[in-house]
Amino acid sequence: MKRICHTWLTVIMYTVPITLLCKFVWRLEVSRDMLLQAFFPIEGCPLWFAGYYMVLVMLSPALDIILHSCSQKALEVMMMPFLMLMVLYTTLTARFGFFGNEIWAFIFLYIFTGYLKQYPIHFFEKKKNCFTLFAVIEFSICFLKVLSVMSLNDRFIGHLLANYMEFYRARLQTLPNLAMAFALFFLFKNLKVKNNPMINKMAGMTLGVYCLHQVPCFYMFLWKNIMKADYFVGSSYQYIYTIFSILGVWLIGTVIELVRSSISDYLIESKKWYIKFCQYIDSMVENVTNNISYIK
Repeated sequence: MKRICHTWLTVIMYTVPITLLCKFVWRLEVSRDMLLQAFFPIEGCPLWFAGYYMVLVMLSPALDIILHSCSQKALEVMMMPFLMLMVLYTTLTARFGFFGNEIWAFIFLYIFTGYLKQYPIHFFEKKKNCFTLFAVIEFSICFLKVLSVMSLNDRFIGHLLANYMEFYRARLQTLPNLAMAFALFFLFKNLKVKNNPMINKMAGMTLGVYCLHQVPCFYMFLWKNIMKADYFVGSSYQYIYTIFSILGVWLIGTVIELVRSSISDYLIESKKWYIKFCQYIDSMVENVTNNISYIK
């Protein structure tokens, strides 16, 4: 429950004030829907990743019951519709089907990762294999993307190739993207990096940085009006600007998140009533899951 509440507080402490600033201070075009979404981080889903993540955490007790109570064969049968109707369909057609909503991809990732924990695939246990798989797919997508630009004189082939490569690069549901994600995940897992408090602290700030620059009504204003991205596009300084602008937004976002998290902790997250509330909800969920296991 703490994880859900922490994410919810992080999102709403960015979406609400930034949207109001855009509307009443910077006088940007902010629709009624944007204002409404800002106040409802899950249902309104102004930040897709954070919204789906909270839903996934809510579903995790039920998904854990499935993972721990089903046999290997049962889990494989359960994942088959996802593989056929979501992964293969999206990969082959570059279209969204019934499983087009990203929450399905999140659920599939959760179940498949849980499956791999119980029944490891030996291919992913070697760092060399993981790096090679990621590098080959990434290089292939980049190469074919460039080839699509060069083939624009044949508009049908060029646009078709470009559409597929962009889909493979961006969509969680596609086989190339999933393969790269798991290759990177196991590559870093196999590196066995030592625990570092500074790295953990900085990693804890990334959600805030993401929320800061992804608020819908603020996103284009940030890059076009504040960072002046249009001015540098096509210039000889484009690549230098890209690196420093990303670093700048990350550093500023990290400082803002440090302040926000301190305020949130002082006002809410360190309070006894908040901690007791989260513990109470967790104990209720634990009792339900234990009862289900007992019945089984």
